[in-house]
Amino acid sequence: MDPLSALGLAGNVVQFVEYGVKICSLVKEYSSLEGCPRQVSEFSHRLNTTLQTVNDLNDSDRVLLENEKATLELCATKAAEFLAYLEEFRVSSVDTNNLENSKGFLVRRKLDLRKVCLAFKTKWKMEKLQELDSAIDQLLKAIMLQNQSRSEGTTLRVEANTMRLLESSKQLLGQLDELKASQTDGLVVKVDSDSQNIKTQRVFSVHASRNTGFVGREAVFRELRENLAPSQNVGIREAALCGLGGVGKSQIALEYAYRLNDSDPEMSVFWVHAANLQRFEQEYRAIAQRFELPGRDDPQIDTLQLVRDWFEHEYQQPWLIVVDNVDDNQIFQKTSTGKTGREYIPQINPHGSVLYTSRNRDICFQLVNDPISIPSMPADEALMLFDDRIRKTSTRAEQLSLAEELEFLPLAIIQAVKYMATRRKTVSQYLELFRENKSSRIALLMHKFSDARRRERGLESVATTWMVSFNHIERECPRASELLSLMSFLDRQGIPKSLVVNNAENAVDFDRAIGLLEDYSLITSDDTNTLYSIHRLVQDVTIAWLRSQSKSRIEQSAFLALDIVSTKFPKEEFENWPTCALYVPHARAISNLCLEMPPEEKEPISKRVHLLKNVASYLAEQGEYEMAMSNAELALELCHELTGTDILVAKAKVAYIFYLKGELVEAEDLYRGFLQDVEADSSNKGIDINTMMDVEANFAFALGENGKLEEAESRIRRLLEYQMIELGTNDKNTLESANVLGGILADQGKFTEAECEYRKTLRSVEETLGLHHPLTFSIMHNLGLLLQGMAKCEESLKLFQLVDKREKEIYKDDNHPRIITKWALAGNFEILGQREKAEIIYREALESSQKCMGPNHSFTIRILGNLVEMLEDQGSYLSAQTLFLEHAGIMRLESSNFVEALRLMRTMGRMLFEQEKYAEAEIWFRKELNRCEILQGTVHKDTFITLEWLVACLERLGRVQEVEKLIVEKLGPVQLESLDCVSALGIMNTMGCTLFKQEKYAEAEIWFRKEYPRRDSICGTYHQDSLESLDWLTLCLEKLGRFQEIEELIVEKLELVQLESLDCVSALNIMHRMGHMLFKQEKYAEAEIWFRKELNRCEILQGTVHKDTFISLEWLADCLEELGRVQEADHFRGIQQEREESLEVTERLKQTTLYDEEIDSDASAVEEDEPIDLRHRLYLERRKAN
Repeated sequence: MDPLSALGLAGNVVQFVEYGVKICSLVKEYSSLEGCPRQVSEFSHRLNTTLQTVNDLNDSDRVLLENEKATLELCATKAAEFLAYLEEFRVSSVDTNNLENSKGFLVRRKLDLRKVCLAFKTKWKMEKLQELDSAIDQLLKAIMLQNQSRSEGTTLRVEANTMRLLESSKQLLGQLDELKASQTDGLVVKVDSDSQNIKTQRVFSVHASRNTGFVGREAVFRELRENLAPSQNVGIREAALCGLGGVGKSQIALEYAYRLNDSDPEMSVFWVHAANLQRFEQEYRAIAQRFELPGRDDPQIDTLQLVRDWFEHEYQQPWLIVVDNVDDNQIFQKTSTGKTGREYIPQINPHGSVLYTSRNRDICFQLVNDPISIPSMPADEALMLFDDRIRKTSTRAEQLSLAEELEFLPLAIIQAVKYMATRRKTVSQYLELFRENKSSRIALLMHKFSDARRRERGLESVATTWMVSFNHIERECPRASELLSLMSFLDRQGIPKSLVVNNAENAVDFDRAIGLLEDYSLITSDDTNTLYSIHRLVQDVTIAWLRSQSKSRIEQSAFLALDIVSTKFPKEEFENWPTCALYVPHARAISNLCLEMPPEEKEPISKRVHLLKNVASYLAEQGEYEMAMSNAELALELCHELTGTDILVAKAKVAYIFYLKGELVEAEDLYRGFLQDVEADSSNKGIDINTMMDVEANFAFALGENGKLEEAESRIRRLLEYQMIELGTNDKNTLESANVLGGILADQGKFTEAECEYRKTLRSVEETLGLHHPLTFSIMHNLGLLLQGMAKCEESLKLFQLVDKREKEIYKDDNHPRIITKWALAGNFEILGQREKAEIIYREALESSQKCMGPNHSFTIRILGNLVEMLEDQGSYLSAQTLFLEHAGIMRLESSNFVEALRLMRTMGRMLFEQEKYAEAEIWFRKELNRCEILQGTVHKDTFITLEWLVACLERLGRVQEVEKLIVEKLGPVQLESLDCVSALGIMNTMGCTLFKQEKYAEAEIWFRKEYPRRDSICGTYHQDSLESLDWLTLCLEKLGRFQEIEELIVEKLELVQLESLDCVSALNIMHRMGHMLFKQEKYAEAEIWFRKELNRCEILQGTVHKDTFISLEWLADCLEELGRVQEADHFRGIQQEREESLEVTERLKQTTLYDEEIDSDASAVEEDEPIDLRHRLYLERRKAN
């Protein structure tokens, strides 16, 4: 080749190659744009091949003809024009080194990309590409003609180059055809076309664009990659995604398809919808058309089989088929060709793989060995589904709450996001609507929306998605639909198999029905397949689905659920406790439903009442009294629409709960009313005999606890006699009544008889019911407490330790029997002096009782009271008060209806009194007094005891006038004198003393005259309290100057011989006062007798150097002097003087001040030993006054 020709050829080639390289660069940039035509994105590969051919031509030593040069120049020109045309779409570059210019780079870049996409849609002109293609075609033809005249050696090389150019040309022409077709085809399609070898075509045929908002699920993708990875096996690889509708199975499959397309340029992907056989066939026929399979249009040829054979034997590219929505068994049913859809799935090809998605787990197991279950999303991934607007207008906690309410289901979250966007709601507002009630929740779940990622499904919602599954289930297995409906009315968790299976149901049929619900991921089972759980949202949608059928359908389903639970819920017997514990949540759920039953429909109400009563009984046995009472009262309310018998039985149940709670006054009233109603109306005679026996036994127990012991014993013995004849001595009811009898005997003080009754009953119970029966423990508790009261604490302790060991085997710590055992153990340890152990166990019992029975229960208050009293006895006032104040507010003692609360308040007041904190003590005594008057009345002994303490506080505070006002306000003499209560007499005595201190002797006399006869009658004439009362009365008479009455009163009531043998100070006072009265009347000889008797008892009881002894010596000496027996008088005065001299000088000084300090000291000593002996203190003060 001459230099000039070579230079011209090189220039043309370089120019053409330069333009071609720039075109390839732009095409590469544009290929990432969604708006770019698909054929442009593939153009770079074809053009590169053409450029390589031209370069090869330039390297050869062949001389170009003129027509070849002209054609090459034309190609360069057209390439330049096409390059200029493509430049119009180019995004302007940004200098990223310039900080100010690069700040908005991303924003501008995004806008520019949008402009390019729009430009491609509006400016693209096919002729530009056609012109370039035509020029290249001319060049190739010229080269072909020239190649025909070349030598044989060079012909082979030229032909090879020519063929490559021809192939590139045809590829460009084919690309133009595809571009025209793509303008009317909505599918996302990428094709590598080879007209000569269709077996190597690369196809990406997916009916949805990529979900740019997809997040998470990386664990699932790892599992998919492992299951679908290439292998050496001949067969294809298969995987299946199964899970609840809306959990994101199809979205995972879609994302996997796009990731596979990005990572493997050779991989072909096909999407086949299999929601029904018709759609499945359409998808297969479309594949046949895509590959132009021979015979595809022949009605005599099975097109679906052509597709399977093509993938198994002909197609040489690696491929993935996604078979989406295989939600029912239609894929296993025959198509129009006579074969099932499953038979058309390719099975043989080491380069092939199939991915299924289905809501039905059973179908997935039929398709693959180990399907991948798709659960709800993890919390962190679920939160990523909320858009920017929601993140800006809500907190992360609110978002998490909403995601939890929606069970972390992707479709439910997206639906909520769409609703909030269209209704302009915040997350908190949406949550408020969602939690408002079931109807509101269902309405939100029914809200339809359009999801761009699920266009083929149109408007949808979580509810409509699931209802499709419900319809499938009802068609396939009506029993499964029935089970789903039943579970929708129960608690969502822990649904026992025993509750939902029919008694006569075939096990295989049940397993098939329950298995179908599990297959659709609507329910789950535990490892033992005996407990089931269901999504709460599935429950709501199921109820909506039932309601959409008809009103009668929802009512029938609800009544069926109520009937099943009511019939199967067992009685509260100990043997049934495990079953009751499983059934209670479901009984609560079904009983709380507001069913709109017609008024004449009595049976549903009757079933509901029956269920509520059984639940109430069981809960009461477990110590859940508030919940038990709620159920019982609701049953009683519903009973008004039923018969009288139903009402009575419900009343008995309410009374039983009061009985278990320890509110025995209320229980007694209800039981008495029940029995009166039964006696009054003959129509009530048909009440179950077991109910009647329970009522009688509980009524007798309540009577005994309320102090009506004779009536209680009479009733329980009558019942026990009947039971022993009709039921036998070892019947459970008989043994329960014997247990009650033992308690009544113990309350009457018949301890030995009660112990015998308990021991005999315990032996029978252990033999009949076993060592771990609740009745066994109850009798052991009662026997142990009896032994404790009989001072047999060591034996009681051993018994309770045995009970403790047995109870631990079957009870949890926060159980009522366990609490009683701990409390009794602590009491025994306290009595035996092991107070550290006692305190630890008391505190454990207190904590358990608060959890089990509540802080306001009588037993909880009793335990706290025992612990506080023990700490008080130890002198640990601070600990006791701290403990009391910690619990007082929680227990609401001031409004409590339990006697234990009154005693606890009194304990607190007494502790403060003993610490001389009288003002604080007054507060608690006043609180106790108010509750005593409300609960026990103004004339109850506890009311008087409290009043005594309150009066003592006022006296110590120096508010004596308030004492008189308080007693007159609360009580009057006429009311008090008829009572046999010792505390009432104490109040009268206190009132008399208070008036005496105010020198109101006549008024004081009235109170003492009322008190003394009652003391004399109740306590006896020579009882210390009777003598003290008489002492006060005579002192009043003395102050009033009525000496004769004093002598007459003492002589009438008392004999000196009896008095001189008594060891009480009041007897000495009366002897002294009698001698004093006789002395005043100048009856010295008689006075001498009384003074001598007094002196003898003083020396014996109080010693020879006691102040009272000295006083007696003085009075006796004065009498002798008045009788003229001066020497004897001096003798006694000498004795007194000698005794006084024997005392310390300080003691003699005290005597000269009328023993004031000694009196005060004695009073304090008495208060330390006997803090509540107020009368003795007043007596000492009276002696001081004398």
